[in-house]
Amino acid sequence: MERAGDVFSFYKDLDAVIKTVAQKNKINGYQFWVVGNRTVKNENLQTDVIITELSKQYKLKHIYTMDRVISNKVMPSKNSPSNKVGNKATTMITEHIVILRKTI
Repeated sequence: MERAGDVFSFYKDLDAVIKTVAQKNKINGYQFWVVGNRTVKNENLQTDVIITELSKQYKLKHIYTMDRVISNKVMPSKNSPSNKVGNKATTMITEHIVILRKTI
């Protein structure tokens, strides 16, 4: 349950940042968000999709999301989130570049 609170807090803060940046954006100005989709408690959190959804209320239009493989990453490609021997999960291997544009 503690992780759910952490996740909620993160997305609440992210929403506040999107709102603040949108208020500073000029009409037809762009925002570029580079994010990785994390897995929490075996649930994949699609932050790129969430940004697209949150941005609509601030008159931001989703233009495109570009996926890019993270090359030369420092973290291992798999880890054990449960700390149980043999229980492995894939870590982030791609990042997503979300492109938004401010509308009228």
